[in-house]
Amino acid sequence: MTFVARSFYATALGVHFLALGHDLNRHYGERYMRQGRYLLSSGIILGGFFSRWIDLAAHVEALCFAFVAGAMILNIVKFELPSDRNLHFRTFVLAVCSYGGLLLILKHLLNF
Repeated sequence: MTFVARSFYATALGVHFLALGHDLNRHYGERYMRQGRYLLSSGIILGGFFSRWIDLAAHVEALCFAFVAGAMILNIVKFELPSDRNLHFRTFVLAVCSYGGLLLILKHLLNF
């Protein structure tokens, strides 16, 4: 994966972790502030070091990317779109279309 692709993916994950951190803080409060935020932060830092110094084969990298993307989509569908809660479906669709469109434009322009 190119640096530009990694940067966009890291940005998307960062925004996801910000929202996740907010929800975890709201749900778990003191326990999240004491342990959870450090666990999430260390995972991001370790993942960054791992991706910087270890090159994976293209198919292994694609499998990891697909696994993480699938897990994120599953969590979004599971927690953001249930019918018994206040839905944010319009925001979800707008975000999916915007990010998907941005990636398609960048793929076309930068060939990554």
